[in-house]
Amino acid sequence: MDKSTKRVTITLGVLMIIAILASTFVPLFTNNLNNPQAVTPTPFPTATVPAPVADLTAIRFDQTYLHPTGLFTVAQPTGWNPTQPSSAPDNAEITFNNPNQLSVIQVAVSQPGVPITTLDELDALYNRDTLDSTWTNYRRNPDFQLQSADPRVGQYYRETARERIDDRLQIDFEVQDNARRTYVARQVSWFDANYTYSVRVVTLNNDIPTLRYMVENLTPTLRVNPEFIGAPLDWQAYFDPITRYVIRYPAGWTQTDGSAGRPNSFSGPANGIPAVLRVESQAGVSVADEAAAQAFVQALRPDLTIQSVQAITRGNLNGFNVAYQQPTVDGADESGLVTLLNGPAGALAIANFRVSTPGIDLNSAEAATAYSDIVNSSASFQYLTEINIPTPTPAPTNTPLPPSATPVASNTPEPTATFTATNTPVPSNTPVPPTATATDVPPTNTPVPSNTPVPPTATNTEVPPTATATDVPPSNTPVPPTRTPRATATATP
Repeated sequence: MDKSTKRVTITLGVLMIIAILASTFVPLFTNNLNNPQAVTPTPFPTATVPAPVADLTAIRFDQTYLHPTGLFTVAQPTGWNPTQPSSAPDNAEITFNNPNQLSVIQVAVSQPGVPITTLDELDALYNRDTLDSTWTNYRRNPDFQLQSADPRVGQYYRETARERIDDRLQIDFEVQDNARRTYVARQVSWFDANYTYSVRVVTLNNDIPTLRYMVENLTPTLRVNPEFIGAPLDWQAYFDPITRYVIRYPAGWTQTDGSAGRPNSFSGPANGIPAVLRVESQAGVSVADEAAAQAFVQALRPDLTIQSVQAITRGNLNGFNVAYQQPTVDGADESGLVTLLNGPAGALAIANFRVSTPGIDLNSAEAATAYSDIVNSSASFQYLTEINIPTPTPAPTNTPLPPSATPVASNTPEPTATFTATNTPVPSNTPVPPTATATDVPPTNTPVPSNTPVPPTATNTEVPPTATATDVPPSNTPVPPTRTPRATATATP
């Protein structure tokens, strides 16, 4: 083989080797470029949720919750604990939480600026904008936002049913928390000449029987104390669980001393004037007539002067209001009013008001306007004996240590105490400026049930449909603090 032939043979061999290698490796690179391997996203973890309540009859409604305003009572279901009580000039509200079932209950009493007189007006209170503001503690659901043209769907909730049952409005919802657990909710609302009322129950979507059971049994237990109707909703109340008396007082007042079963003192501005209140109960004491009431008050301080005595009634109980004047330590007079209420168990409840202005008969028609805080607080003084509020366990008392066995003699003389006199200023009668008037507050958000964090779920189950409602044209009635949007839909949990 000559050199030229040998060169051609070697060249052909090299080319063949290159061709073989190319046919083997080039497709690998080509496939990787044209068909990149798809990245499988990590699935959202599925949350484990509590099992539904197995025995609904184990949930009892025999324990009563008294709102801190004293305005209303409602049953406290077994397993649901009160949290987040709130009050405003137009709304009083309480939330109950069940961390084991991831369920919450919201109960509200509201006073709209314009009284509600028809179901049409009540329905118009609950529009999408208002409802959205009550569900902002829950997840802003992208699926709901895609249905923004539907008036029954907000950013945070989907309304699954709205219907009128007798004189009440019932609305059902579906919401999700940030862990993507799906909840169902039912709100029942109604009204009377004084207030609007709302009960909202939220449960997981696997526990619809509990939702229905709670609404059916809880709603009838919401009651307003009639003696408190007309007084500001944001006033607070002191209820003594031992003696069972209750009294409401202005929101700006504070409790300065006392405890259950003992005298309690409060102070604050009454119509812009400094005032104090002392309430207590004395067992085995009663006042049968005006003379006995006057004698009882006169015995409180021999130097006070009785101005007037008026008979009062609180339900089936009776008593007296005794107005008086008494001198203070700096020589000026102050005006006072003692409310004496003969209790149901042979005890006398006593509420003693004092205001720094002298010369005012707090039983007079003038005082009913100029000192309405005192007069209205006195009018709220009553007994609540038929509600099942647990009596607190008394705090343990300190047992004194026994004396040491044998004293040790000492020759060290006892030190002689010294006393330095100081001038303690006497409180002045300068009026305290009135507290600022509260303004309307936006609706309260429904809280998410609290619990130990659980991996979230993406399940989204609707409430089974049961009824169809009709649209109602909205009215111009202002919306009160706790609401839900108007619209009509089918389905009920």
